[in-house]
Amino acid sequence: GMSRAPTAKAIEAAAAKGITLTAHVVGLDGVSIFVKADAGASQIDVATIKSIFGGVDGSGSEAACADPARVTRWEQIAGSTQTGPLRILRRNDDSGTTDAFKSLTGVKGFCADVLPQAGTADIAVETSTDVTAIAFAGLSGFRPGANKELAVAKSPEGPFVLPSETTIRTFAYPLARRLYVTEAGGAVTPNAAEQALLVNVLDRNFLDPILTANEFITCLPEGCP
Repeated sequence: GMSRAPTAKAIEAAAAKGITLTAHVVGLDGVSIFVKADAGASQIDVATIKSIFGGVDGSGSEAACADPARVTRWEQIAGSTQTGPLRILRRNDDSGTTDAFKSLTGVKGFCADVLPQAGTADIAVETSTDVTAIAFAGLSGFRPGANKELAVAKSPEGPFVLPSETTIRTFAYPLARRLYVTEAGGAVTPNAAEQALLVNVLDRNFLDPILTANEFITCLPEGCP
């Protein structure tokens, strides 16, 4: 996939077979926390996100999810003017966004009441139509006027930052991530077609328009952070 960097384990396993894995940063993306445009909350911190989706310790265990201290209601989100239970949605486990969300928030597993959705478009529809819904998805889930992104902070004190090209490029937005393409070399030599694809993918003139068309963020001219 174009979102995951190879893990240390994968690099080791490949090295044992004489294969060298090189991860190239080719673009940037942000994971957004979506609510309905007229929902009574505008910001959230990472600890609150972790509690909502993974229970009090982010483990997703039955005990952590049933703990009375877990955030399950709107009034538990600091600054919220809305009350009542949250309807919690997420991207499914096939999505690179789910991996990114987990690594960025510290969520290890999801509570049973967090409902998986097949695609970003499903999250967009649900958060545009249901004022009780809260969900994470890639930036392309934004529907101006229908749903909105919450400003996110690393700590409850702030600063609360909205996702944008600038805040993602500078990593000021806490849920920003790098997009990688992984090249394999050494014992496996790419065939001509694979080599040509890699050359294309690493060519900014080729890749940047594709990233932009898919609502990802391109790197600055001098490269990716």
